[in-house]
Amino acid sequence: MRYLLTFIGLLFLCSLGYAQGKMRAVWEIGSTASVVKTSYVGEGVNSSFGFFLGLQKAIFKNPKMNWVSRLGFMYSPACQNPETCNTWWYGSNLSAESYLAWEKDFGSRGKVDYGIGYRMFYGSSLSSKSTFIQEGVLMRTTYLYSPEVVHGPSLILGYSNEKISKSLRLSYSLSTSVLDRFATGVHSFGLVYRLEQPLFRKR
Repeated sequence: MRYLLTFIGLLFLCSLGYAQGKMRAVWEIGSTASVVKTSYVGEGVNSSFGFFLGLQKAIFKNPKMNWVSRLGFMYSPACQNPETCNTWWYGSNLSAESYLAWEKDFGSRGKVDYGIGYRMFYGSSLSSKSTFIQEGVLMRTTYLYSPEVVHGPSLILGYSNEKISKSLRLSYSLSTSVLDRFATGVHSFGLVYRLEQPLFRKR
């Protein structure tokens, strides 16, 4: 119930500010690599792929500032040998985030955006394993997973260059968890293909 209320609260936060103003729908598909550090699980890395759906509203033109909210679905393949693999997340991961972002020109036709916001990440981590041995021979090993939630303040940094592609975007984000007294940190590096379009067209 606590996790459900947290998710509902983040959805409400994501919806703030969209009653008026110029809005754009944002679609992203790509892959991410994450480095996770926690006080109760330890350190781990993982790679995942999936998509994000979001809304973006321009707040100021000078300096250019946007309010961005998005939902994400990512899939992280489990390790073939969890005993020696340091992957932290497994299975389907869900995320919800809302943040303020500033945009600036950078170099020759490049663009940098950076911001601060709040993010929730939900996934599964390896919790235990059980083995079945018959007549001294290992027959099978079963791995058990438990849900984990990270939510708290986040930092966002992105870069794109029209010379390469207007739609390709490199991103980095740092999330911390209030549930773990900010001892948990998730560093995510991503490469996504991004499309934007007006949400409402004037007639």
